[in-house]
Amino acid sequence: MPIRKRWAFLVGINRYTAYSSLSYCVDDILALAKLLEAAGYVTVCLHDRLDAENRRFPTVDNIREEFKSLCKAIKDGENQGQDDLLLVYFACHGTRTSDGQPRLVSKDTRKNLLEDRAISITEIEAGMEMSGAGCRILMLDACHIGLGKTNTRAPEDPELLRKIHDLAKGYALLAASTDQQDAHEWDGVKHGIFSFYVLSGLSGEADLHGKNYVTVNDLSGYILSNLQDWRVRQGVDQVPQGRVEGNLGDFILVDGYQNNPSLITPEIVPTDNSALAQGIQSRGRSPSQIVECLWSLNCKSQCDEFGTGPVRPRRAAAFVVQAKDTRIQQWLVKRLVNQIPNVANAKVFPIVVPSHPMWKRRNFDELWLDLSRKLECPADPTSVIDALVQIYRTKPIIIAMYGWTEMARSQTLQQDVLTKLWQPLVKAIGALEEQPVRSRAILLLAEGHDSAASASQVGSPDDADIPKRLAPLTEITYEHLADWMESDAVFSVLSQLMPQEQVELLIREEIQEWSTDPVQAIEQICYIFNLDNGIADIEAEWRLAG
Repeated sequence: MPIRKRWAFLVGINRYTAYSSLSYCVDDILALAKLLEAAGYVTVCLHDRLDAENRRFPTVDNIREEFKSLCKAIKDGENQGQDDLLLVYFACHGTRTSDGQPRLVSKDTRKNLLEDRAISITEIEAGMEMSGAGCRILMLDACHIGLGKTNTRAPEDPELLRKIHDLAKGYALLAASTDQQDAHEWDGVKHGIFSFYVLSGLSGEADLHGKNYVTVNDLSGYILSNLQDWRVRQGVDQVPQGRVEGNLGDFILVDGYQNNPSLITPEIVPTDNSALAQGIQSRGRSPSQIVECLWSLNCKSQCDEFGTGPVRPRRAAAFVVQAKDTRIQQWLVKRLVNQIPNVANAKVFPIVVPSHPMWKRRNFDELWLDLSRKLECPADPTSVIDALVQIYRTKPIIIAMYGWTEMARSQTLQQDVLTKLWQPLVKAIGALEEQPVRSRAILLLAEGHDSAASASQVGSPDDADIPKRLAPLTEITYEHLADWMESDAVFSVLSQLMPQEQVELLIREEIQEWSTDPVQAIEQICYIFNLDNGIADIEAEWRLAG
């Protein structure tokens, strides 16, 4: 029999706790909700323009609870939902866990808790099946989600075809991209590009044979064809994927659109062709990818000076990293640390002086207590040094102390860091009979470049236990920016966000107008990567403690 009742569960998220912002996910969902309601769907819509206290604000718990309630309502309905259709749609970030499983990122998803705090596709599919709905379709405008491919059906006798579609049951999945690709937003249409073709397809554009209804295969074929044309025009790699289960899976999604004036095809925002080619933004561009590009930004003086210590046979080296802004200090520290051999296995000890009990109480013993807790050893100096040496036998040790400038007001504490912690550690490491090949001990002290001379300048800069001052980062030059943008890693990412000729124009002309102040230069870099909140979107990724 024809579908009795149609239900839709829609989720759109623009802002995230631990991921970069997106622009049009909520617009996608609100437009789809309006279209589906006009087509007779009962809709449940979660998005982050709602108040945070609203039960449909898209936290992971709210998504799960609202989805469970909707599935129960279907199951409790007539014939246990077997004659109903359930459409589930997510417009948000997508990711994959270490085991390769696709997951959808909620408002409050944390990267270190993906298994519990991100929505798995398996979880959604299981809920849809438990709802009892005879017709089920899951659509995902998110990255790295795609599964398999679907085929389209050739037109048949209209009356027979209508009966087949009325009787159709089964499950279908349509995803915006493959498991290795990003899904993209586009300023030219003010939507995710996948969502734009979903909206126009459901408005009737996908019905190529004038049936006055749109089926799953109509929509999938329409999206595949149009996205193929779009990606060729834009030079962006995004191929939609699909899967249909059940012998009669081609069920009707929207019926009688020709008689429904509310179903209006979304339009491309009027503008010139060059502007249409701009503003393409990934729904999976993670802050870590952008930070990875920033690490390759050429600030040669610091890199060269740093390289004379940790990459030579010397096993210990100490440095003062100088930059006016604390965010740039953090970026510099992590960029330099990234050059240390075997850094992926390093044991890192970040110490933020202004908030550390050692500084608040002007008591160096607080540092021993802090390190002993992290090392799970007694709090006396000998035990802490011994525990650090044991770590050094198998992996690099990195001690990063932020706020070294603050400690200039208490040179006793500065001297204690060097004479009670660092120098004994260097001596103990040097006394080892067998030196591990890939271990280093690195001390990094971060401060403002305009700070007064301090205890860190005492002694020869070539001594391993005396910190060497790196050249202060006072500017990022145009040459640095041009070399950076032309590097393979950066150019390939930028070319996914904008046409190649625009990248070349940026390198050739526009960066000449940029500020050379490090903070402003990186803010401008964030702008071309379409990060709404600038440095704030990525600074957590370059903190050693982050």
